[in-house]
Amino acid sequence: MLETPSDRFAEWLSLPALRASSDPRFEVKQASQQDFERVFACVDESFGRRRPPALFDWLYRKNPYGLARAWYVEEKATGRILKSSANFPWPVYYGKTPRDGFFGGDSGTVPDWQRKGLTKIERGVKRTHPWDGERVQMGAPNHATLAVQKSEGRESSVRGMIPGGVVPLRGGALLQRASIPRLLANPLGTIVSGAVRLWQNVALDSARALRLEPLDAFSQDLNAVTWETTEFPHYWCPHNAEWLNWRYLNHPSETYSAFVLLDAVDDRPLGYSVLRFSGDNAALAEFAAGQDTAPSLLLHTLSVARSAGCSSLATFHPASWRHWPLFRRAGFLPYQTNHFFVGVDKQNEELSFDFNAWQITPGDRDVH
Repeated sequence: MLETPSDRFAEWLSLPALRASSDPRFEVKQASQQDFERVFACVDESFGRRRPPALFDWLYRKNPYGLARAWYVEEKATGRILKSSANFPWPVYYGKTPRDGFFGGDSGTVPDWQRKGLTKIERGVKRTHPWDGERVQMGAPNHATLAVQKSEGRESSVRGMIPGGVVPLRGGALLQRASIPRLLANPLGTIVSGAVRLWQNVALDSARALRLEPLDAFSQDLNAVTWETTEFPHYWCPHNAEWLNWRYLNHPSETYSAFVLLDAVDDRPLGYSVLRFSGDNAALAEFAAGQDTAPSLLLHTLSVARSAGCSSLATFHPASWRHWPLFRRAGFLPYQTNHFFVGVDKQNEELSFDFNAWQITPGDRDVH
């Protein structure tokens, strides 16, 4: 169940696109592993910041689902890479059927060649690759990408903004952010925090007496939990143990903590959650549990974030996520995430254009 597929990178690289660059000054190429360092340099120059080499290596080379499928535009006269983009192999199923899934990213153009048509030139070549129509393509466009898509009349490819929810854990910190003086914010915050905690205990009173334990590594027995608790009839991203370890516990720069919910009698795993800590805020990246155990997992996860001194816990999921009613009852308030999502299946475009046909987690969309 949820086996990691073999990487088809070598086969992909051996199949050339069916069309060459429309501009004779440039050549559009598929990146081999030997080209990756040049692609990394292009990405750094395009975004104006230097990403740690370990982060590039983690994302492009160490993904258990395979090496990154990167493309680049090279100026023939100089051999300089002017633009690059990448697709990262990603776990995607349609119902019970595995698909060739990819998450796009690192699409950038060096500053002196921006807004000169290189995106169109690159796209015109890479979309003629023999496998282009077989994949399920996802992406997380930023505001600059959205502006480009609008100018090219491609707004319809954007599924929408992913809804978010945030719950206060320490009222004092939140009230100080609202410009209330500290001397007044702290006692008021204590009252607010107590009221929120009381409400959560009432709202989650169906929580079973289960144990939450920290995880040093995800094990294969959690694959069944993932399948049973996150299965979806349309497009979804089931994360097996190997992927979860890579995405969170082996991340080179972000701090994640994973937890497993255990049956109090036989220690059988019933669910899991993953938190990302940033300053005094926490983000819920994964939440996998059945309807009967979800209240307990949420109550324990809130307690962990509160004990860590976090002032709030935030998450985001599509509106059709099965646990939104529970989270709303527990006090999660809606907020505008500015996290947009693109998802396209060329074998079933009409359905893939429906945002409610997708289930993704913050760990899918919010890749650092």
